Amino acid sequence: MSVSPLQLRERIPPVHPENLPTDAAPHDDRRDAQRIRQPFPADISIVNPANGQIGATFKVTVEDLSTTGLRIAHSGRLKVGAKYILEIPRPNQPPIASAFNVVRCDEQEGGGAFAIQLQPAEVLSLTNRAVILAQVPPPEKASNSLIIFVVVSLIAAGAATAYFLFVH
Repeated sequence: MSVSPLQLRERIPPVHPENLPTDAAPHDDRRDAQRIRQPFPADISIVNPANGQIGATFKVTVEDLSTTGLRIAHSGRLKVGAKYILEIPRPNQPPIASAFNVVRCDEQEGGGAFAIQLQPAEVLSLTNRAVILAQVPPPEKASNSLIIFVVVSLIAAGAATAYFLFVH
């Protein structure tokens, strides 16, 4: 069963102070963004820092995510500081792909598995791109008279060609 981000958000109840456990102090959770815990599979590929080429793709499990990053589980260690492309598959649609940097990679108790924290690598460039696109005026459209002129010219050229081909 696939759940869209909107459906996922609707399933998460809002946090109210009266619903918090009494033994948890407010300062214990210092996260700026609420985490969504809904494990799902994804594909990830390392980006070669020298040439920007994307390496081999392998499977991971996204454990939780927020607007500030995500946590994945994998059987291998990922290099802290390295840039990866994460692709989230979607049914009957192309996957959602985004670049992330590894900020933490901890081996789980018992070994053989790693908890990896990733942060978006291109938030600033995406924001800047959106601001630039908002400031650039859209290209001017050709006027109707220009379009009519081109169409009439093409018809006239076709008629002249037909006249010389079939009449002579």
